[in-house]
Amino acid sequence: MNQKRDAEFFLHEDSPVGAASAALLAQFFDCCPYPVLLFDPSGKLFRLNQSAIKDECLPVPPVSLIAFDLLADPTLVRLGFQQAFQQACQGKTVQMDNTRIPLKEIAARYSVPCPEVDAIVQDVTFFPLKSQDEKPAAIAAMLTNRRVYRGKCEIMQAMAYIAGHSMERLDVDAMARSAGLSQAHFTRLFKKHTGLTPHAYFMSCKIEQIKARLDDENLTIAQAFSTCGVDYSGHYAKVFKKSTGQTPMAYRKDQSKRQIT
Repeated sequence: MNQKRDAEFFLHEDSPVGAASAALLAQFFDCCPYPVLLFDPSGKLFRLNQSAIKDECLPVPPVSLIAFDLLADPTLVRLGFQQAFQQACQGKTVQMDNTRIPLKEIAARYSVPCPEVDAIVQDVTFFPLKSQDEKPAAIAAMLTNRRVYRGKCEIMQAMAYIAGHSMERLDVDAMARSAGLSQAHFTRLFKKHTGLTPHAYFMSCKIEQIKARLDDENLTIAQAFSTCGVDYSGHYAKVFKKSTGQTPMAYRKDQSKRQIT
């Protein structure tokens, strides 16, 4: 019989293994590799494990724990945490997948520094901890970080990808995938951290490749452009001149003079 049951934890004080069982549960709680927060049935946070304390992406700033009320926080209410919590109070296990956490908004509300994270997506699971009478004595929330976007790291990775693929055709979707971001999010972050659009940075890398090929006098100008994946046409000649201030021919002559001197 494959009937799915909600996950439940029972808090029996008269457990056969007594105090040893309670000690093991406490050890499990603190050693759990995922952040776990415990709330009383009214929504007040009263305990969190070591993983939660160390997690810089915790949606609840640790300095605010004493005063934190999940049911009164407008950001978490908007995200649907209130409804999930209330369902857990009814004995259900509720999983909220791919929840985008607005860390900056939460940090601003509690006047605490915001971690250098551009965005975070978490899975949040609420489940009841039941007492002997099977009524929820507490509600646990376990957090799993799906994706943490630190911005600079992902963009540096994308910049390296672009430089290594600048001989190919422009493919913004492939650039975004190299950073593990959606195309829209990638484009916004790239401009934020570099001051350039992905297209502009790609073209700057392409121009550098063309300049390197123009230094090779064994290649015609058309061949120099062709080896970089573009045709020596009016369009790309104009792009080159706009970037360098010289036509491809003038650039080659200027470079030849510098090499002689």
